[in-house]
Amino acid sequence: MKTNIDNNIRSQQICNILIFLGVLFFQSLIAKDVNLQALEPGKRENNIYHVWIYFNDKNIKNIQNENSYLSQLRKSMEPRTIKRRKKVKSVNKLVDTYDIPVSMSYINYVIESGVKIRTISKWMNAVSVSGIISQIELITQYSFVKKIEPVLSGKRPKINVNPPLYKIQSDSSFYGDSYDQLNQINVIQLHEAGYSGEDVRILVLDSGFSLDHEVFESLNIIAAYDFVDQDSVVSNEEEKDPPNQHNHGTSVLSVLAGFKAETLIGSAYGAEFLLGKTEDVSLEMPIEEDNYVIALEWGESLGADILSSSIGYIDWYSQNDLDGSTAVITQAVNIAIELGMVVVTAVGNSGATGIVAPADAFNVISCGAVDDTGVISTFSSRGPTADGRTKPEVCAQGNGTFSATASSATSYGSGMGTSLAAPLISGACALLLEAHPDWTPSQIRNAILNTADQSDTPDNTYGWGIIDAVAALNYDQTNPPSDSTFFISNGYPNPSDKRVTFALKYLPESAIEISIIDVKGISIFGRNVTLLQNENLIHLNLKNYPSGIYFVVFNFNHNVFITRKICHLKGYENPCTEE
Repeated sequence: MKTNIDNNIRSQQICNILIFLGVLFFQSLIAKDVNLQALEPGKRENNIYHVWIYFNDKNIKNIQNENSYLSQLRKSMEPRTIKRRKKVKSVNKLVDTYDIPVSMSYINYVIESGVKIRTISKWMNAVSVSGIISQIELITQYSFVKKIEPVLSGKRPKINVNPPLYKIQSDSSFYGDSYDQLNQINVIQLHEAGYSGEDVRILVLDSGFSLDHEVFESLNIIAAYDFVDQDSVVSNEEEKDPPNQHNHGTSVLSVLAGFKAETLIGSAYGAEFLLGKTEDVSLEMPIEEDNYVIALEWGESLGADILSSSIGYIDWYSQNDLDGSTAVITQAVNIAIELGMVVVTAVGNSGATGIVAPADAFNVISCGAVDDTGVISTFSSRGPTADGRTKPEVCAQGNGTFSATASSATSYGSGMGTSLAAPLISGACALLLEAHPDWTPSQIRNAILNTADQSDTPDNTYGWGIIDAVAALNYDQTNPPSDSTFFISNGYPNPSDKRVTFALKYLPESAIEISIIDVKGISIFGRNVTLLQNENLIHLNLKNYPSGIYFVVFNFNHNVFITRKICHLKGYENPCTEE
């Protein structure tokens, strides 16, 4: 009897071992190889890697009633967020997969590998983690993991600040030394008309903010969060932050939100503010993209109308990557705009070398820098994007811009950088939203660009030119094309390898929904586009799609559908057939 029992136990043990080996074999078939070279940009000190873990889905297959689930999510959202989204989305699509949380089941499996969770992104359906390579390799075994990519980091070119001035005594103007930068873009006239940004909520992401400066005494802060240290303190903390941690953010915020009569007036001093600290300047590469992404999601969920961003990434990207869809923060900005936010960002300080992400995003307002005479600064980044779009969109003073500095509670100075042009323009956008609360991000962008001083002849130096806030306020959004001849060209080149272009003429309206459909009738791409005045080309990037026949559908608000057939030959490696 004992022998039979021992044999049974031994058989069961062998069976368990075989099952275990079978599981390992199956997982080895689906495991993703860890490419150390590809993850190198995510390597930090002590062989710790910061990486994104992307998931295949949101793991909601067990939810019996998805519509009911989305309805519950909607009830938990900020009323301001719902109100803003209603401007750009139909009522039954106000909440979608972007709002579904990342699967906690997936996250728990990731944690079991020993990595530390840094951030969780609903929009990216991903978590960013820190860990050693052996831990990251364990994560590759899971079939729900879509891909693993490095968390990129970078550093901005330093803003050159002139020696600080202390509490300017000026009786020449209510605006003090901020007069010229505001007058150049006609913001002062809107202030005199009673607009200050009231009831407009602006999200500012930067290195931190010296909020005890006198210029911020009347600042209306709705919420603040430090995404580096995971607390609500966005000013410097002793023994935690280096002394210069909040320098950049202080200057940027003062240009937008400051208010000290006869010294400095911000472009939208009466707005509400959400402040996010997303950089750690003690690091060699202080800007980490996962902090930016999660901070943008945070601001959107709290009802931000505008993102004012003076952060840019290029260290781990090439200009060929800046195509509106590759960089992670560019993807996040595209989603924010899709959800109804106006996004204003610095174009970069690299001159002719090129722009930075997320200035390459679709329908973003990227800002170049001019001096007080309107001449472009040599450091202001020039376009175009990798897919041929004009950059920057517009310009404001970013050379000799007057701002508060963090040296003391009463110190001021002037500096250089497209970082200082962006808050001037985001403030102007806030004034437009105060005057026209029903305007969508596309309408704000149209008004800003189509009334700038070079709107008839945009280029990759000034974009559409220096903005004119008064003209933008009075911009007629309903003005139709004067000619009734309606034309969309065939795509060219056709066949194409990476990019296909369509020429447009005399469209019935400027708003277009563009879809790409494969031969099976499946939509593989969709984007809403609002054309600018004199804009007559649309570029579509096909580099991530397999070779084959596709149909591009142009859908206008009046349900006018135009279809164009294109043939994509990726690397020209396959014949193009419809089979």
